[in-house]
Formats: sequence, structure tokens, C-alpha cells
Amino acid sequence: MPIISKNKPYSFIKNLEFYTIKRIKDMGSHPSQDHLNELLELFKQDLSIDLKREIASSIGRQLDDDIIYNFLKQEAFKEHYMEVVYQFLRTALYKSKDMRFAKSCDDLLQYYQNENMQKMKQ
Repeated sequence: MPIISKNKPYSFIKNLEFYTIKRIKDMGSHPSQDHLNELLELFKQDLSIDLKREIASSIGRQLDDDIIYNFLKQEAFKEHYMEVVYQFLRTALYKSKDMRFAKSCDDLLQYYQNENMQKMKQ
């Protein structure tokens, strides 16, 4: 299994009430390795669909394309709400100048066969 995070897991993530949509959006707006690692750990938690969607979106806004690509490769075909899958596709589309993400985009579209996803690509 590819390594997603280069650093130790954030075991301090205990107070999940601290993480609001606004807080997660702020983390996405200010990319850093610490924010990326924190978002990756948060994604593993049992959270509301709105928070999961925003976490996926904020991960896609980070700068380490290798880690983001490995995250997509690991998570995109697991059982997630479609709102989260749409964020995976948006990340792949946004970063599609990198051939890995272009292929991920095609793989997502082929796997899900979803009309909304097809429209996003147009």
C-alpha cells in the first residue's frame, strides 16, 4: 500500500467538534504539509457527509501532488457518498495536467458511470 502521509499520524485528533466546515475550508485555503497530514487523518474519522466532502475538497487544494494522488488512488473506489466522490473527481480534473490525475479522472468516470460526473468533465 502506498504511503499517504510522510509524517507521523496526528493522534491528537480527539476533539472532533473543533473541526467545522469553516475550519476545514481555511485549511484548504492555506496549504501546508501540516494541514495535509491533519486532513488525511480527519478523513479517516467517522464524520458527517458535509465535513467529509469538505475534507476531500481541502485535501485536493494542498500542494503535495504525490500524497494527494496516493490518497485518491486509495480512497476513490471505496464506498463513499457520491458528494465525496464528486470532490475526488474535481481534484483529478483540477490537477489533470499531471497524467496520473488525468488517468484517475478517466478511471473515476468509467467506474462510476455517473451523469453528474460526466457533466463535470465537460
